Amino acid sequence: TQSTWGCHKTCAYVDTELPRSCLDETVPGCFCAEGMYLNPTTGLCVERADCPCRYRDEEFTKGDKISQGCNTCTCMGAKWQCSQHKCDSTCGVLGHGHFATFDGIFYNFFGTCEYVLATHEDDILEIRIQSYDCEGDMRTNCLKAVVLQYNTTSVVLRGSVVNIGGSDVTAFPFTEGEVTVQSASSTFFHVRAPGISLLYDKVNRIYITLGQDHNDKVTGLCGTYDYNVKNDFTTSNGDTETIVDTFATSWLAVSSCNDAFTPSNSDSCST
Repeated sequence: TQSTWGCHKTCAYVDTELPRSCLDETVPGCFCAEGMYLNPTTGLCVERADCPCRYRDEEFTKGDKISQGCNTCTCMGAKWQCSQHKCDSTCGVLGHGHFATFDGIFYNFFGTCEYVLATHEDDILEIRIQSYDCEGDMRTNCLKAVVLQYNTTSVVLRGSVVNIGGSDVTAFPFTEGEVTVQSASSTFFHVRAPGISLLYDKVNRIYITLGQDHNDKVTGLCGTYDYNVKNDFTTSNGDTETIVDTFATSWLAVSSCNDAFTPSNSDSCST
């Protein structure tokens, strides 16, 4: 087209109306015909269905696919069309008070007691941690122990010590009920139960991965696992908080720190 409105309709803005200033007057020049869009990369006019997509500053052509978790996204008309499978998700206790929720929120909490990381609405699962002030300044904390309760099976991990059902275990893999503990490497213990994977580095890090069957069924310091970051800070009372400390302290697992879970040869929580 040799003369048209004063602004190009490009693939970068396929769903954006031209601003009023573009429509005030026609100007001479080469423009794409009605219903066509300028591809800025090639300089060619194309139909919307042939417009490219972008991801992480890379350009992808029609039909190209990328992976997003367990989902596949296909480039269609400058937009990504993604499958809607519910994906497994991982919560991380990253050491020294750093947390990452199932839905991807990162936050810091330096509490020194026993707290619920994740509890299941059907009462089949609860994972708790016990932390303490390891630097003496109350601005960092260290992991003392982690306990996983699945149905009637209880697993306690503290450093290199594994306690299952009240007895220390030294030979792996070890299975009780539906829970299996194995030494995944010289660094990690791996605890598995249906739809649940917990990795513990014997020092300060925990990674909990839940399968799709647990989607939208857990709460705790690990958040809600419902793909909605806005409600990750849901308290034990069901309220949504904006203040991290208020949210986190609501998940205190004991009435006082003196009542906190303490594996053998460990000190009680500091207050």
